[in-house]
Amino acid sequence: MKTVLLVDDEPVVLKLATLALQRGSYRVLAYGDPLEGLSVFENTLHEVDLLVTDVVMPEMDGTELAERAVALKPGLPVLFISGIVNERDIVTRGAPKIRFSFLRKPFQASALVEKVREILGEAAPEDRSAKRTFGA
Repeated sequence: MKTVLLVDDEPVVLKLATLALQRGSYRVLAYGDPLEGLSVFENTLHEVDLLVTDVVMPEMDGTELAERAVALKPGLPVLFISGIVNERDIVTRGAPKIRFSFLRKPFQASALVEKVREILGEAAPEDRSAKRTFGA
């Protein structure tokens, strides 16, 4: 089972994304605080296969979180999710130094799981439920 570190400061998005990923057969380490997420990552980095993070958050934005995580685990794939910034904004924040994908909020739960599968190079199972849209 692959492990996803999910960091988003919006409680509703965090909860629904966690449920979607768990239903997609992923182990999810979910945190609403980027500093806490990074701290946990430092202790579990060998277990984490993907970082999914919001871009705009208090204390530390997602690009800084991603850069610090990739510095600890080179090659770690990152999925940025945001309803405020776009992919071009992420590049200007310095993220081109890391391998990343982008998913714009709001998105359907199934779109998140599909994107994670794509990034991790996994095939989708026959039954893909979860048609809820969340995030803003």
